[in-house]
Amino acid sequence: MCPLAVSLVLAPSGAQAATDVYHQSFRGLFLDGWTSTDDGCTTTFVGAASDETTTWYANESYNRCTGEGSGVLGSATPTTFTLRGNLSSGHVVATIPLTDLYTGEPAGEILVDNTWTATAKPTKSTWVTSVNLPGSFRYTNRLTALSAPATATGTVPMEDSGTVGRSSWMYIQVSHD
Repeated sequence: MCPLAVSLVLAPSGAQAATDVYHQSFRGLFLDGWTSTDDGCTTTFVGAASDETTTWYANESYNRCTGEGSGVLGSATPTTFTLRGNLSSGHVVATIPLTDLYTGEPAGEILVDNTWTATAKPTKSTWVTSVNLPGSFRYTNRLTALSAPATATGTVPMEDSGTVGRSSWMYIQVSHD
């Protein structure tokens, strides 16, 4: 058990308020990438991301000159997800049903079949956020990630940015009535 949770759950004796403890954590591998273009009127964004359980895809365009927009998005379970332990390369294959962003109607499907290749050694990042409101609420959010920039090639073009990585996330919330 986390020392933070122990110190908060063991309240002083006497009249005690009800205490709720909420804990959530995630540990896993991920791949992501995107590309964006702008011709002076129209901005287009295409991106894909995946972990072992879900692959996401989005394609959005907005024309500032006419005020018109279009876009699709979707997600599906990948049929292939591989990421080397040293984060040097990864591969995802998923057939994703798409939904029109503006109408909510089905909009076909797309095959995401991309390979990510790291372009540098992985670096470690850590973020910690803690809030304590005396007597009623406290939470801690911690994320540790090891990631590397990568190129992504395949059926979904992602020239601007790509990442291969491994992350671990933990959230603890304690509240008193």
